[in-house]
Amino acid sequence: AIPASVALDANSRAQAVLKLGSNAGGIYLYTASVGSFSVQFSEIAVVGLPTQLIPNGSTTLSMTAGVAPTPTPNFRVADALGNSVPGVPLQATITFGTHAPVIIGPFLADTIGLSDVSKIAAQLDTAGTYTVTFASATTPAAFPATLTYTITVNPAAPAKLVFNVQPQTAAANAAISPAVTVLVEDTFGNIITSSTALVSMALDPTTTGGAVIFTTAST
Repeated sequence: AIPASVALDANSRAQAVLKLGSNAGGIYLYTASVGSFSVQFSEIAVVGLPTQLIPNGSTTLSMTAGVAPTPTPNFRVADALGNSVPGVPLQATITFGTHAPVIIGPFLADTIGLSDVSKIAAQLDTAGTYTVTFASATTPAAFPATLTYTITVNPAAPAKLVFNVQPQTAAANAAISPAVTVLVEDTFGNIITSSTALVSMALDPTTTGGAVIFTTAST
């Protein structure tokens, strides 16, 4: 209390400013006394307004296309004293290369003020580096603070072959030129340059007289 003690005024009243601790949910017990008389009361500190987004761990990470990383990076919505603020509307702005930014949301922080990257993972399906910025989803913003993640997305598992160079018409007994080329891609169309799979090509058994000749190592 400020001050710790005070004289009674002309109306036999005493007044003091009580300051609660910084931990929301804390119960603070106070006793006012004069002579042999006293009165006791308690106060509970409540959460303040949201002012910041606090990451739990690094804000630079890698993930597989379309799949939230495990464990999922999360963050807290907090007041000025660091107490978690539940149920705050949030949104994420995804920036990737020269593409127009994409806004995902609103979604709510949970009952203990947490949210995580899983909210936007399904949108990150093209290999490359993204910037994802979380912020208040209200207009005007409930608080100015933002939190930015830099996320590198890697291709998913090999899922298909696609033509890079389509077959062309060629003269009889001549090689098709340019050579037919195929690429290994994941289900989202990302080229998997690290694949070590062997690509085979065969002549249909109903066709005679042709041949398949690999001129380069195919992966």
